[in-house]
Amino acid sequence: MEEIAAIFQEETGITVQFSYGGAAQCVSQILTVDKGDAFLPGDVAELEKLAEKDKINLQKPVVLHIPVLAVPKGNPAGITGIEDLAQTGVKVVLGDPKANPIGKLADKALKDCGLFERVQPNIVARTATVNELFAYLNMKQADAAVIWEDNLLGNEKIELVPTSDFDNYIKHVPVVSLKCSQNPEAARQFVECVTGEKALAVWEKCGFKPAPEG
Repeated sequence: MEEIAAIFQEETGITVQFSYGGAAQCVSQILTVDKGDAFLPGDVAELEKLAEKDKINLQKPVVLHIPVLAVPKGNPAGITGIEDLAQTGVKVVLGDPKANPIGKLADKALKDCGLFERVQPNIVARTATVNELFAYLNMKQADAAVIWEDNLLGNEKIELVPTSDFDNYIKHVPVVSLKCSQNPEAARQFVECVTGEKALAVWEKCGFKPAPEG
């Protein structure tokens, strides 16, 4: 996002200030203080409360958020798929479903395949951010985690478990301009920039795939 902000500033002369946090935290902040120009969550479903309060102006799709099963390099627990998360002694770390989309997704996937209750005793932590999931795997404090595919880019301490278990749970990342914006035209321009050709090249460089229109 910092690189995209630089592109935006070069094109418009407008500087961007970011407020980073979990999707739920950001939505709560927007609704509480009624301030902000644009919002980019990890999943379109995170816009529901903003839509209910009629806080959204322009909304556009950006990229796909692809969930994957990840393990420390070498896969010490021998994880082959989501069913292995229920094996005795396997340490699992998942996102907090109240704080981030990847936590909600992991819970739904486990419930859909009837594994949710069996995996509960193996969960060593629930994290507020994806970066914390990343840290648990990097430090080998967990045997497996459900993270986003782009998190693996350039990391030599974590590897992907080849599985089709999450093919039906791919999320669509949106960007919106907010009606509470005091700079509505700049907010609109930012949304257009984030989904523009130059920005998409940055997204793809960071491991993301463009989201289809519509």
